[in-house]
Amino acid sequence: MLIAGLVALAALAPADSVRVVVTPETVLATSRGGQQVLNFDFLLTNPTGDTLTLAEIELLVRDPAGRFVLRRFVRAAALETVQPARALPPNGSGAVFNPFQTFDADVPLGRLEYVFHFSRSGSRDSVFGATRVTPSTRLPRTVGRLPLAGRVLVDDGHDFYSHHRRLDLLAGFVRAVGVTRNFERYALDLLPVDSAGQRFRGDGKRLEDWYAYGQPLLAPAAGRVVAVHRDQPDNSAPGAEDRFDARAMATDPLALYGNYIVIQYAEGEYGMLGHMQPGSATVAPGDRVQAGQVIGRAGSSGTSLYPHVHYELRTDPTLDADGLPAYFTAVRRIRGTSSRVESAWFADTGDVLESTVR
Repeated sequence: MLIAGLVALAALAPADSVRVVVTPETVLATSRGGQQVLNFDFLLTNPTGDTLTLAEIELLVRDPAGRFVLRRFVRAAALETVQPARALPPNGSGAVFNPFQTFDADVPLGRLEYVFHFSRSGSRDSVFGATRVTPSTRLPRTVGRLPLAGRVLVDDGHDFYSHHRRLDLLAGFVRAVGVTRNFERYALDLLPVDSAGQRFRGDGKRLEDWYAYGQPLLAPAAGRVVAVHRDQPDNSAPGAEDRFDARAMATDPLALYGNYIVIQYAEGEYGMLGHMQPGSATVAPGDRVQAGQVIGRAGSSGTSLYPHVHYELRTDPTLDADGLPAYFTAVRRIRGTSSRVESAWFADTGDVLESTVR
């Protein structure tokens, strides 16, 4: 489709066009390794009585003055790899995870115009949905240190395929517990590893085999403790039955983290550290902590498949929060035999990091 057609579609918005909502409302443009990263989703509503199948997503990028910069698209078979559930039921809704996540550092992201093309069941007619996004470069004030000492692997972060990123806000269970925002959008699962990148000794069938288990948990930044949970039992050995009971979220929505500590760093900026060993928290609500202070030990409680530290920066201590990008200071980024010290590194899946603070 011509670029002129893109703009016309966005402007005309016919009566049967699909409604497109961007979540979160403020889209942040973060910087990572010479690229700009955008992490957000679309919530789509089908106003027709027909099933609509997503056939194509188009993107037009304009600079701050409104001039054309570039165009991208995802079509046909490629859509199946990035968005398996492509059908919008009649008068129903669905979520789409933004597939255009990274841009080179020199691309001026002034305004992004998205058009969604749908085929209508039993017809050759097409239905469209359109929206515009203006990314913000206003990032959190908190830049913390790693919550673990030694060599640490980001086992799962917030890349396009991460389970933290792929929280479908329209899914039944998510709606049932009242979640309307992705609080873990930028979350990180952190594990100590050895020089070969192994996460555990031997076959890893015991909790104690994992290098993470029992490791001191460090406060990433100075702040005030606002919430602590300490009596959730660890799960059994990896691969065994999960001891987490989802019904616990009815009385404590944060129960999915097992044992956890929430620290307020600044107004609207909270650190969540989860899956701790039971009884290991050394702080209580109201306590002041300093960066690097030992506040507990890593475990495998809550929705945890194996021992690790779940860390996220978020806007609120409850589940009514948006995730925020977590940058780390005084960290060595390791790439095989080479490494580089970063003063503010935006960590993501696959990174191997080591704090330079002793």
